[in-house]
Amino acid sequence: MENLPAPETYIPSQNKINDNLPNYKDYFDYIQGDITTLKADIIVNSTANNFKPITGVSKSIHNKCGTSLLNFLKKNYCGVLAGSFVESPNYKLKCKKILHACGPNASEDEYLLATLYEQCLNYCFSNNYKSIIFPCISTGGRGITEERACNIAIETCKRWVERYHDIWKGKITFCCYTNESLEVYKKHFKEILNL
Repeated sequence: MENLPAPETYIPSQNKINDNLPNYKDYFDYIQGDITTLKADIIVNSTANNFKPITGVSKSIHNKCGTSLLNFLKKNYCGVLAGSFVESPNYKLKCKKILHACGPNASEDEYLLATLYEQCLNYCFSNNYKSIIFPCISTGGRGITEERACNIAIETCKRWVERYHDIWKGKITFCCYTNESLEVYKKHFKEILNL
């Protein structure tokens, strides 16, 4: 069984904090497409608590990776709580690791979604990964609107980069499956990041 590092190793050192704002263009991007065809150190899968790949991104990733992925997850983990993630090998994806992230649903605290993005980025930092691709977490069946989920995602990642950009140089990409999602991210990139 592969174990995640101890939680405390997820937290980047706070000894070097740069008050200067980063160039957001160096850190952020968004794209429309199939996440299973993209290349990055980390690809994030938006998963259910029990890893069951019913719809959306999770179904696409499991279809691409085959039954070995679900077998690995069920063998090594008893599930994943909202606001947290577990890791797996890449199988057939063009990445080094897959993070299976369970976002909250509309009836749960939105803070869990922000925490989830932070923990994924902390994991990248702790393991010296330089690129990560996020899907639209907690939308669709989880019930949070794309507008709200997108706002939380970008605001959270922006704050993280502002805090750690002098000690982490990497790229955060948001992958949108539909035209509607792409337009939402385009709007929020302009409003929040001025890109």
